[in-house]
Amino acid sequence: MNHIRHSIELAAPVPAVFAYYADPANVARMAPPQLNVRLVHGDSPVRLGSRVVFAIRPRMVPFDVKWTLEISEFEKDRLFVDRLRSGPFAHWVHRHLFDEVRPGVTRVTDEIEFGAPVPLFSWVVRTGFVQDRLRELFAFREQVLRDEFESSGRREGEAASSP
Repeated sequence: MNHIRHSIELAAPVPAVFAYYADPANVARMAPPQLNVRLVHGDSPVRLGSRVVFAIRPRMVPFDVKWTLEISEFEKDRLFVDRLRSGPFAHWVHRHLFDEVRPGVTRVTDEIEFGAPVPLFSWVVRTGFVQDRLRELFAFREQVLRDEFESSGRREGEAASSP
């Protein structure tokens, strides 16, 4: 199995950051535009047992790649775990952890465990291709989250309203 871990600290309280992550519509906002992520279906906010379906059409791919995720663990304002039920990987478990570093500051840690879809495509994992794409995604996500929670003129912890 392969693993990647990423953490970010945001100047916002845990409940505000957790609520943002627990809304599946925000996944598309936190993904780089070249992934063309679209929410097909999902409970908002997610809860234990929720199923969320995304369609992703990366540039240069002429069709949607569907991801069906199920929330297998959930502790409000602390963590949730989504597991791939169908999609492009044989194994995908994504843990989202939320910790208060100090009042008004939240550390979000993403831990992803994944396996190649089929032996034919194991090169995408062996060569670090998936890890590199995930690092790019986390860099983009970090900027979106800083804009969302730390832009000037917004009250501490207040997220921008969703369209």
